[in-house]
Amino acid sequence: MHVFRAMSNAHQRPGWALILLAALASCSDPATGNTNDGANPADPGDSPPDSSDNNDPSTPDDDGQPPPPNDDGPEAPDAPDDPDGPDTPPPNDDDGQVGKGNPDAVGTGARKTIALDGINTDNEWGADTLLLRDPAADDARFLGSNWTAHEAPWDYAALHAAWDDEFLYVGLQYVNVTDVLDPANLGSSEGSQIHGMDLIQFVAFDVTADEGYTTGGDMWGKDHEFIGADAPDFQLYFHSNFSQEGTYWGAWDGVTLVHVTDGLETPALAGAGGEFFVGSTLPGVAPQSDDSTPGTYPTTTDYIADGHQTAYDTFFEIAVPLSLLGVTSARLDDGTIGLFAANGDGSAVDSIPNDPATSSTPGVSPSNSPLEWDFGEDDDQYSVPFALVGTPADEDTTPR
Repeated sequence: MHVFRAMSNAHQRPGWALILLAALASCSDPATGNTNDGANPADPGDSPPDSSDNNDPSTPDDDGQPPPPNDDGPEAPDAPDDPDGPDTPPPNDDDGQVGKGNPDAVGTGARKTIALDGINTDNEWGADTLLLRDPAADDARFLGSNWTAHEAPWDYAALHAAWDDEFLYVGLQYVNVTDVLDPANLGSSEGSQIHGMDLIQFVAFDVTADEGYTTGGDMWGKDHEFIGADAPDFQLYFHSNFSQEGTYWGAWDGVTLVHVTDGLETPALAGAGGEFFVGSTLPGVAPQSDDSTPGTYPTTTDYIADGHQTAYDTFFEIAVPLSLLGVTSARLDDGTIGLFAANGDGSAVDSIPNDPATSSTPGVSPSNSPLEWDFGEDDDQYSVPFALVGTPADEDTTPR
């Protein structure tokens, strides 16, 4: 429900323990490795996964302290000579500055077509598509005194966007800095690539001012709520491995978010995941610096400068037909819409833009999995402004 400062005066039309480990062979769905609660045929279930099956001898004790260094831990692969390719645009060195219309942003996206192929084709994702960054290592694995580095990291690092005449493209950068923080647990955290898992994620779109979903259960009845100035008119759920229908689209009907279509009915509503990193720096936080004040990190760092290997990172590409948003490309050429992304079945462990709701429940379960995952322990009420994509008016130099 943000206020638009578009160049045109045209009336705007209405229109996030883990499911991160493969399930045992006895699970009900051998294709995805997930159980289903029956409430929604596409919903892989609300219960966080049990990490008790982790057999990594370096898994931390229940006191939440990290294990001692283990020089015998898995070695990181050699970094490629030039992971971004020779034609990569210059990196954004203005991380943390406020760009037009975004909180702690560097841009509002680019007008270009993106190939959904799970690779950074022709360096299409780059400095021009970057909206904003989220600190690496601020996910719930390390929240407060948590130390659950054996789990796969659902740790956002950047949000990208682009558009052309037919589509809005959304890029989600995830990183795994376990290679720097806890090399002994790197093998466990990389046991399953996150783009091969069935865990659900969502992207919310704020298109129309003073309208949209706030509370009461999102399009799948989950406790993701929006209590700030921005609220979604549309919501996209997707499986991280794009299994089953792959993508699911919902729209605000004035009362709630209702299902409209999915990736089988609308093949153009599509996505892909791959292992690549966009950029040459990786701003992040030192996770042990928030032990006494969970979610507040006084110490920051650049993980690539610290030796992080970007071969462990994941990028998701999503294409949304503009027709589903009820807009044409003119809206993005002369105005903006809002974006927000989060992950997880019942409760998100990270979001972008970063919201304090995803770091509000420190602690771990008996099986040493973050309580932030657990919808029974934690409900998420998001309040941060959405990131903006499009072309802000010249006077729009501050967030909303």
